[in-house]
Amino acid sequence: MTLTNKLNGFKAVWKFDNRWSLILNKIFFSSDTLHIYRYKNLEFLNDHSAGDANGARDVVFSPMYLQLLRKMDLPAELSVLDLGANNGGFPMMLAAAGFGVRKLVSVELNPETCSRLRFNLERNFKGRAAAVNAAVCGDDRWIDISLGSGSTSDNIYEAEGKGSHGTNHRLPGRTFDSIYGEFFAEEVVDICKIDVEGAEFEIFNGKGDLRLTQCRYLLIEIHAHPDSNPSDLVDYICKRKFRLVEGPTDESVYLFANLELK
Repeated sequence: MTLTNKLNGFKAVWKFDNRWSLILNKIFFSSDTLHIYRYKNLEFLNDHSAGDANGARDVVFSPMYLQLLRKMDLPAELSVLDLGANNGGFPMMLAAAGFGVRKLVSVELNPETCSRLRFNLERNFKGRAAAVNAAVCGDDRWIDISLGSGSTSDNIYEAEGKGSHGTNHRLPGRTFDSIYGEFFAEEVVDICKIDVEGAEFEIFNGKGDLRLTQCRYLLIEIHAHPDSNPSDLVDYICKRKFRLVEGPTDESVYLFANLELK
């Protein structure tokens, strides 16, 4: 690890309440990759050997989503659907920003990342959250994929594992409607956040996404795709009676507001 990376790591942990124990742990027990981060009333597990440092630890303070929260008219207690949840940074960012979370469903592709997600949700949103290990895609099908211990770039199209540690998995591929129908049925979701590394182009296909109109706000990272144009997806969502509030941001995140849900 370079000196620059070490300094950046120290800057990142300095914002947390248990900064000194984290820093001392990094100095004297550098081989220990499982760290508990504490901030306000939150505490969550990060596995630095699996790339979690780019997950919850960063998302809690990053302007990537925080800057867009100010553009939403939200209730104090939120109903949240998080597709591409990693280890749970998005709902913890909401909690750190002062929002209550009354109901949360978080979907994560990688089984190992999902185990840490489940721990973090149980720790911070006990009885109000569900962690789902599944691939969000355009139709209900099985996804055969090799995955490592976790990465923010895990996706359903990359069939090779991370280095020599890839493990073969057969995971359920589920449509937007399938997940929404099981957990929310006719309820309105206040925020649906989507970061599924390119699968967004097949999720919104006019077949398995009818319940999209039950979402008050849609936060979606639209990735570069060789066969699809982000503007086409933006147009498609707007035709579903959404208004583009902002986007793309520097991180290619778009915020949409439902014109029929106030």
